[in-house]
Amino acid sequence: DTSPTAYERYVDSLLASPHYGERMAIEWLDAARYADSHGYQTDSSRSNWPWRDWVIDAFNRNLSFDQFTIEQLAGDMLPEASRDQIIATGFNRNHRINGEGGIIAEEWRVETVIDRVETTGQTWLGLTVGCARCHDHKYDPLTQREFYSLFALFNNVPESGTVMGLGNRNGGNADPVYRIPDDAQRAKLAKLEQVVADAQAAVAAEEKNIGSFVQEWAAEARVSLDQAAEVWQPFEPLELASAGGASFRRSEDGSWLVEGTNPPQDSYTFESLIPSGTFGGFRLELLPTDGLPGGGFGRGGNGNVVVTRVEAEIDPPGDGKSIPIRFVRADATYSQKSWEAAKVLSGKKGEGWAIDGHNQDITQPRQLALFPEKPVVVPQNARLVVTVRHESQFVHHTSG
Repeated sequence: DTSPTAYERYVDSLLASPHYGERMAIEWLDAARYADSHGYQTDSSRSNWPWRDWVIDAFNRNLSFDQFTIEQLAGDMLPEASRDQIIATGFNRNHRINGEGGIIAEEWRVETVIDRVETTGQTWLGLTVGCARCHDHKYDPLTQREFYSLFALFNNVPESGTVMGLGNRNGGNADPVYRIPDDAQRAKLAKLEQVVADAQAAVAAEEKNIGSFVQEWAAEARVSLDQAAEVWQPFEPLELASAGGASFRRSEDGSWLVEGTNPPQDSYTFESLIPSGTFGGFRLELLPTDGLPGGGFGRGGNGNVVVTRVEAEIDPPGDGKSIPIRFVRADATYSQKSWEAAKVLSGKKGEGWAIDGHNQDITQPRQLALFPEKPVVVPQNARLVVTVRHESQFVHHTSG
């Protein structure tokens, strides 16, 4: 190339070469005491090459020196620090790592911080600051107090400077470690980050409409509450039976009180006509009663109740085949700890719904609602048969 601009073009090609950054980074890597091994005792391998690559890239993209300085000393403290800015702080992790048996971790942690202070001072200030760790510097303008003031700046990392205790190994990096994804992982992370960003945008869009959404929800809830009386139809038993021989007495308010024989466990069966249409659920309500022990809900000495299972079926008139109802959801207005409503459905021996009936500070009625997977079609003149079982290991924990 004999053109007048040949020299300039050649210089530009050298500056554009990735090898330019490799060559220019050598002195900085040496000053920062970069190495691929610990530099002590067994001289085991370490991995800080992402920081090395960051330095090379910084030269290749002509990063300004002030930014070059900021990111290496405190890149992780920048607002919304990027992955590369965090990698830049690897400058501060080039210190020696000791895996020798019998070392004192705190002593080596202090040595690590001092190493960091000395290297920062030599690299950026051009001063042999290490002398001031023991006394005021003899000729550089640095006091011992100033040395340890800079020491305090770096003395805020949860580290020990040793790899002892980490799986009994003496190789690798000392905690804390920043894990960096490879190219394939970066691509996957980028896709996932986009998914998160899209989801956040969707949430933000919905938040703009939250006011109208709440108003619509409140209106629907009011309608549901207004229709509650129509949804739950009173259960008017034609027959009531106790497997243990207890008897039933109707109260003036329409509720039923269990009296007479009080077996350790018992099952109550109720039978009632049910309107044709669909059956969507069954609700059992237990009321605190003055005539029961402690003014509670059950027939036992402490007034507690454990319902272990509820079975139901619809019996068509005549010789029609019974329609079994399989409940798949259970809700309750109150459940005793570890005795949630859903355990009525588990079918496991020893589980069930309990109500803390022995706690006299809780006097509200208890309600258990059971729902099938989907509404069950009810033919004309059919009967609903429900059996409530009290078969726990706790005796006399039967509904009263």
